Amino acid sequence: MIGRFQVYVDTASALSYQWRDYRKSFRRGPSVTIQPGGKVVYQGKTLLTIPTNNWVRFEVATDLGEKANGHFAMRVWLPDEQTPHAFQKLSCDPKFRRLDWVGVTSQAKRSASYYIDDFVVQPELTARRKDDGAKN
Repeated sequence: MIGRFQVYVDTASALSYQWRDYRKSFRRGPSVTIQPGGKVVYQGKTLLTIPTNNWVRFEVATDLGEKANGHFAMRVWLPDEQTPHAFQKLSCDPKFRRLDWVGVTSQAKRSASYYIDDFVVQPELTARRKDDGAKN
C-alpha cells in the first residue's frame, strides 16, 4: 500500500501523519511527525528538516496482510531537488496488517497553519510512477 501527499507548513506547524489498524486493539502503522521549524521526526529522531512555507511531497509505502513485516519506507521530495530523501525499514507495530484509518492531526501548541494536497492512499502497483525520480 502506498500513501502520498504534499504538505505546506509554516514555522510553527506541528503535525502527525499516521496509519492505523483497529482489529482487536489499536495498532500503529507507518507514522511520521513534522515538528516546528520543519523537522521531520520518526521515533524521536530528526530524519531531515523540510523548508517551511514551501510544498514538500511525501510518500509512505508498506506491505499489508500476510506480507506485512512491521516496516515501512518513506521518501521525501524537497523543492528544487530531483532525487528524494529515502528512508528504508522504518519500524511500526509488527502486528499492523490492515489499513483502517489514515489521518493527519495537528500537534501544535500555538497558532499555526499547514496545508495538505494531493492526498492519495492506494495499492502500490497502481500508485508507483516511473517518472518520480526515485531509484528503485
